[in-house]
Amino acid sequence: MIEARPPYSHTHMADFDICPKRYLHKHVLRDCPPEPPSEALLEGRRVHEAIASYLAGRPDAPEPASKLPTRFRGTSPDQGEVLVERKLAIDGHGRPVSWQGSYYRGTIDFAIVKPPVALLVDWKTGKRRENPAELEFHALLISCHWPGVETVSAQYAWLRDECFGQEFRIPVKRLLEQHRKKVEAMQASTFEARPGPLCGWCPVKVCSHNKT
Repeated sequence: MIEARPPYSHTHMADFDICPKRYLHKHVLRDCPPEPPSEALLEGRRVHEAIASYLAGRPDAPEPASKLPTRFRGTSPDQGEVLVERKLAIDGHGRPVSWQGSYYRGTIDFAIVKPPVALLVDWKTGKRRENPAELEFHALLISCHWPGVETVSAQYAWLRDECFGQEFRIPVKRLLEQHRKKVEAMQASTFEARPGPLCGWCPVKVCSHNKT
């Protein structure tokens, strides 16, 4: 029987929400034809790498094109522990584990952790879309690695528009349970296709709804 299996990331869950069949072929069967990364994806990677170098204080790092990251450079230790492009992984019970042995895992763009609170920022180069799902997933990872964290103040940084998005104050108490229910739905799925506007850009060529 084919079923969803770990590790799970926000991308896995987002693809499942878009279309279970898309998730199946991209992340379980992994039989989508290889395609070169889009220019938007490459640009996003370049921007993330540049911001990470800048925030790490590397002397050769140029100031990023966007001014948004500059407010966080030079964060002092008394403000909290700073995370820059930090990979975090946990098991199904919320215990920190290695990346390779993970159940849930993701990369934190930027965070300052000082229990009982944490600040989380996710850099975005695309169009504005204030959906807290990715922030909630990363808040889960932070809260499991720093058990004293009770609330995560999280927002997207929209680099193209030079503005920070809506602030989401995320209580972490029920995040593990919420994501466990999402995984249970994925594991119980029969992976039916869910036609929608993204069918025109879907990598699943064997689907009858594919319009690429």
